[in-house]
Amino acid sequence: MNWFQRHHHLRPVTPEDKPSLQTFLRKTIYLHQHLDWRNALDWVGWQPFWLAEKDSQIIGFLASPADPPLASWIRIFAADLFVSPSRVLVELLEKNVEWHREYGKVSFIASLGLSDWFSHLLQDSGFHHHQDVVMMTYDLNFVSCQTPLLRDGIIREMGFEDLPLVTAIDHAAFEPLWQLSQIDLSNAFQKCTYKTVLEVNGKLVAYQMSTESESKAHLARLAVSPEMQNKGLGAALIRDLLEHFILHKGLQSVTLNTQSTNAASLHVYQRCGFHLTGEQFPVFILPLY
Repeated sequence: MNWFQRHHHLRPVTPEDKPSLQTFLRKTIYLHQHLDWRNALDWVGWQPFWLAEKDSQIIGFLASPADPPLASWIRIFAADLFVSPSRVLVELLEKNVEWHREYGKVSFIASLGLSDWFSHLLQDSGFHHHQDVVMMTYDLNFVSCQTPLLRDGIIREMGFEDLPLVTAIDHAAFEPLWQLSQIDLSNAFQKCTYKTVLEVNGKLVAYQMSTESESKAHLARLAVSPEMQNKGLGAALIRDLLEHFILHKGLQSVTLNTQSTNAASLHVYQRCGFHLTGEQFPVFILPLY
């Protein structure tokens, strides 16, 4: 047992801790929250989710549950301003790693680097830079999305009953790191204002979900079944959502993000009139084996 563990108590979070965690989050603290479709404390009840206490007072906590089972992200990290955030991260991360090695199926823990201080902590804790998430915005002066018109396919509004098939497409189209669970896709469905699916010969083969706020829209998710890729289906969904938001609703901005290493998606988006904004943030990986 090291000095930190002799003077602090480390234990898994339980549902009974939720009010105390909520109170802690209202303080001025070091805080990292993952960008996903759940509130950070929705992960209470999932494991691994560990906290550190001193004199029965919370001084920090870290959660990295895997949902889907092969994708673990740091969902939230918080530390009191009066402790060393790096030491708290290292100690709680060790407990998370032990849990994943014993009970989980993941081979890594991933994290977004949404701030410089947290990126530095991650790198000091053994994480390495994996790729970047890059931002893109639509050029309103772009003439049109250069894609052929659909002949055998139709685009229709997504229904809640489509989510099992949407989840299957999502998992087939993305590597485990970027897959969303049906819980997250269900939350996205409820929060997105424009959701469509594309069917070919009556079979659902692609989907998109987009959010809207004031004069802006954001393409939050798009996936095409692997066997139907490179046929212009993703571009057809993009053209449809651009018409919906810009021509019909008069919005002035449509944005999206993708991975810096995903050459195929970058090509499609650029062909449809999107360009890189220069804004990006890193993705870090901690191998478990």
